[in-house]
Amino acid sequence: MVDPRFPVNDRRRVLEQYATGDGLAARQAIYRHRVGPAVDLVGTAGDLLADHTADAPSSPAVADIGCGNGRYTESLRERFPAAEVTAVDLSPGILADLDGPKVVADAQDLPFADESLDAVLAMHMLYHVPDVDRALREFSRVLRPDGVLLASTIGTDHLEEIWELFSAAAGTEVRFADAENHPFNSANAADVLGASFPHVESVPMNGVLAVPDPEPVLAYLATARSFTAFSEAEFGEILLGVERALKDHFRVEETLRVRTSAEMYRCCL
Repeated sequence: MVDPRFPVNDRRRVLEQYATGDGLAARQAIYRHRVGPAVDLVGTAGDLLADHTADAPSSPAVADIGCGNGRYTESLRERFPAAEVTAVDLSPGILADLDGPKVVADAQDLPFADESLDAVLAMHMLYHVPDVDRALREFSRVLRPDGVLLASTIGTDHLEEIWELFSAAAGTEVRFADAENHPFNSANAADVLGASFPHVESVPMNGVLAVPDPEPVLAYLATARSFTAFSEAEFGEILLGVERALKDHFRVEETLRVRTSAEMYRCCL
């Protein structure tokens, strides 16, 4: 049987996945279908940062580590125009389209001086890091004593309805965010963060999607192949199975309701 695990912190697979921003954009697109209570991770990060840096220098230094396509970077630059927000990512390709200060760097070995930053962001990226504790020690090193780390991750039941469809089509259980595949999730994140940051505050960010047709689900899943051991042909067959199941679903239902589960953390030294 093909190993169904998703080794999301394998460096080669991470670099392949984020060589450009296309896959990330496809995954982000599914969240346009949120319903019910608003879940605004980008806005919440800005609110937490504003609350913490109210007494910070007039031009706070911020690093958005693992910035991806820059959603948080650009939002913070717009909201805090006096701040120096540096975009940091391991992939030069994904940084190519970002303006402003940016640097290609590994979260485990940051090119910043000791106590040089007022805030570090690590949004939905620590599960891609091979040694999370090492990265957190780096974050602690570069932060000033009154600085703040904002981190986020997903829950073990995030998008569970989608992964149930995928598992049924694959003929074996595939859980994207379990502890083995996903070493930094909301079940363990507070403890992991607490090893380097004495003060950790969590903010649940749970919601619901109402997906109106198969395409957003299929586009989301299509980006995951590089994190699996399935061959391209095997993965294609699984997606065809998911597509058939979705067509059956939408014959009787107007939407596919999918739960989202995430947690944001404000961490202080």
